[in-house]
Amino acid sequence: MLLPCLKGYDVFVQSRHKTGKKVASLISVLQKIDVAISECQALILVSFREKAEEIQKMISQLLYSSVKCQKCIGGTNIDEDIKMLSLGAHIVVGTSGRVYDLIRKKALRTGEIKILVLDEAEKMFSCCASDQISDIIKTFSYELQIIILSTRISAELTEGAKKLMRDPVKIVTKNENYERIKQYFVCAEEMDMKFKTLCELFKTFRIDKAVIFCNLLSRVDSLNVKMKQKNFNFNCLVSIDIL
Repeated sequence: MLLPCLKGYDVFVQSRHKTGKKVASLISVLQKIDVAISECQALILVSFREKAEEIQKMISQLLYSSVKCQKCIGGTNIDEDIKMLSLGAHIVVGTSGRVYDLIRKKALRTGEIKILVLDEAEKMFSCCASDQISDIIKTFSYELQIIILSTRISAELTEGAKKLMRDPVKIVTKNENYERIKQYFVCAEEMDMKFKTLCELFKTFRIDKAVIFCNLLSRVDSLNVKMKQKNFNFNCLVSIDIL
């Protein structure tokens, strides 16, 4: 799903939990942020407050730059949200009710927002939040990219997506069992150690194809040089090549 998201298409994704759809959507969001602009440029709506906290944490783990992410959720002091937004936020993650209130109060300006993500959208459309989402979208005076993430399909979600999206790319996965896939975590903080570990992985396992993600363009360039020096068949793909 990463490629159509980066290309700017509306994208509808349905897959089970922990299949990487949320990370892919966040990578797409971060690629669209211009830190020189202090206004909100991406809006992520969630069904529950806990989800907003989870996504805010994920964003902080994905980036090394000065991108600011503000959490705006119900049940907290709205004046504090207004104060934080006045200081500048590139990404806003929040519940639909609180976000709509902030837009009505003109505390959250939508003029620079390029992308809207609905996380676990089936829950939002099943709990009567669809009207609030529609009201939020009506505040935009232009078409923006919409990414809808869901774990299951419902009639309410299908109807809501049809109203909101323009010729979306639809990605629907089977409920395959990934529990038998082995996963490993290697703690390697230094860049030299990371590269040595990567080479060891290729020596230890038979890997015909692999995708390697880097946080910075400079690291992609560096890895490209090092991998080719080791005679790996290696190609780079960065957002500037896609957009």
